[in-house]
Amino acid sequence: MSTVFYDRFLKLEKIEKKLKKIVRDNDEFSELALLIDELIHYRVLSSILKVLPKEHHAEFASLVAKNPADEKIIDFLKSKAEEDIIKIVKEAVLILTLEITGLVSTYGEHKKF
Repeated sequence: MSTVFYDRFLKLEKIEKKLKKIVRDNDEFSELALLIDELIHYRVLSSILKVLPKEHHAEFASLVAKNPADEKIIDFLKSKAEEDIIKIVKEAVLILTLEITGLVSTYGEHKKF
């Protein structure tokens, strides 16, 4: 998985645990982990852009493009967003985690036939 500014807010143990129950090998696990990483990235950035005033979108995009792992991006967001950005990120990840674990559980039940 890639390293990004919001990594410290991620708690992906539930997803990993569910995936390990249904995947056949390490390659399949790695492929699914990459897809989940991309989903999380999309969901987090989308959630941030919804609450970040439009006049700061370009600067935010530039910061992320320059160094996605820079934790100073959180400080930038805290200073520009009108809402609690950490709460926004955590909620986005929690909702996606619930969605993914639900899908994985459903897939695991149907995979038995």
